[in-house]
Amino acid sequence: MIAMAENRTILKDASGRQIIVPELSTHRVTMTLVDELGAPVPLSAISTATLTLYARDEPAQPIINSADDVNIKNTGRGTIHATSGLLTLTLDPADNAILDTTNDLEWHRCLIEVGYSSTKALKYEIDFPVRNLYRVA
Repeated sequence: MIAMAENRTILKDASGRQIIVPELSTHRVTMTLVDELGAPVPLSAISTATLTLYARDEPAQPIINSADDVNIKNTGRGTIHATSGLLTLTLDPADNAILDTTNDLEWHRCLIEVGYSSTKALKYEIDFPVRNLYRVA
């Protein structure tokens, strides 16, 4: 679970240990969307929620699995709870593909953008390493 205290974080488990995502595996990320005062943003206040997923350290920062500004507001990869602001994001196997097969680890970044209360916005980045399993096809 991620708390939205900063606008960028490295993916960690509940005990605070960094997570390394295995290549071509499904992975779930949960976080609470909070406003500028730290209160949860309810679903009724959210107008848009999108995800962009890219290879952070590759020179052109290529988009992964066509996830470029895709809707995650209770559709596809994302679910937002009605009142608590809890966002559950499911990364599919293709979202965790290794783009440069010479890498042992490849850093990916999720950019989450949320529009709420007509004129307000949240922008948040989550970085995580994906381990190349080499024999995975």
